[in-house]
Amino acid sequence: AFDPSERLQRANNRRLAMAIPGNGIMEQTFVGGFFTFLTLYNYVITFRILLSWFPQAQGIALLQPVFAVSDPFLNVFRGIVPSIGGFDLSPLLGFFLLSQLTSATAALGCPLAPEPAKSAPAAKVSA
Repeated sequence: AFDPSERLQRANNRRLAMAIPGNGIMEQTFVGGFFTFLTLYNYVITFRILLSWFPQAQGIALLQPVFAVSDPFLNVFRGIVPSIGGFDLSPLLGFFLLSQLTSATAALGCPLAPEPAKSAPAAKVSA
């Protein structure tokens, strides 16, 4: 059974493999570093959301870097997801995006599966 979408996916995987080749030090540095960045940023966003429960936290100078780093990202989603019952649900969309980016980054470091061997088409048997 010939599946054109599977063939296109394999071609796209090969192009990506050419962009980030093998298990070299560059790939490990890029993928590992970006994965670590996304994980840490996820923690910063989580901490920022917990701080939103304490309105007086915005006046504390020590916490200003957390607000400066996380608010631009969260503000993108505030206009998309409306508040429900006074609860701001926009961080859910932000967490979903971060999760997808983290998964995609982890997938970049995975080795490509070898192409399956092509077999000859089955002979038709006439009765």
